[in-house]
Amino acid sequence: MEYQTLINNLHTKIYYPEQAINQIIIGIHGFGGDKESSVLIKMAESLKSTNIALLTYDLPCHGENENNKSLSLKDCLNSVKEVYEYVKTNYAGIPISFFATSFGGYLLLNFLQENEINLNKIILRAPAIKMAKVIKDVILPEHGFSVSDLNTNPVNVGYEKECFIDARFVEELQEYDLNKNYNKNYFLNVLQGKKDTTVSPADNEEFFNAKCINNYKIYYFEEADHRFKGAGEIERIIEITKQILGI
Repeated sequence: MEYQTLINNLHTKIYYPEQAINQIIIGIHGFGGDKESSVLIKMAESLKSTNIALLTYDLPCHGENENNKSLSLKDCLNSVKEVYEYVKTNYAGIPISFFATSFGGYLLLNFLQENEINLNKIILRAPAIKMAKVIKDVILPEHGFSVSDLNTNPVNVGYEKECFIDARFVEELQEYDLNKNYNKNYFLNVLQGKKDTTVSPADNEEFFNAKCINNYKIYYFEEADHRFKGAGEIERIIEITKQILGI
C-alpha cells in the first residue's frame, strides 16, 4: 500500500508492507532525481511481502518540491533531519535504516557527522563523497556551464526537471567536505560501480580507507556505471540490500 503525505512541506511517499512493520527504510535520492527513483520503487515492490516499510521523499528543489529558488545545501541537510525525526516519532521503537544514493549519500554522511543517532543499517549507493568535484567536473560541464558562470546568475542543471544552483551552493559543498570533517564510527555498506565516471570509485576508496577503517564493506559491481542500469544490476542492489537487512 502506498501513502503520500507532507513532512514539513516535503512531498513524501510511504510504501507499507502486507505485514506488521518491524523495520523502516528512509530512501534519499540523488542530485536531480526524485522520490520516484526506479530503484526505490522496485525495492518497495520487493519488500511488500516482508515486514519492512520504505519511505521516500523529494529533496528541496526536486520532484514535487521543485521551485525557482536556488538549491541550498543546508535546506537539504535539514530535510534529512526533518524526515528522520518524523519517522522516529511516528514509528517509535521501530529500527530505522537509510538507503541513500549519490548526492543523497553525501547528505546522509554530513547529517550523521552533525547528529548522534541510533540506526539499524546504512546503505550507500555510489555516494558522492566529493560532491563539490562532481558539480564542478561533471554536472556543470554536462549542462554547458563552468564554475565561473555561477558568479553572475544561478544556472539550471536539472535533468528531467529544473534545478538551479549558484556560487553559494558550491561554497556550501566545499565547507561540508567529508574528507576533512567526517569522523564518525557508523558501519557503512557501500554499493559501487567500477565503471562509474560520475563518482570516482578511487576517490571513494580513499575516503573509506582513511575515515572508516575496518568499519565498512564495499559491494562492487564490475560493469556498473553511476546509474546501475545494466542487466540485473537493480535486482542485485535489491538482493544485497535485503541481505544487509537480514531478510
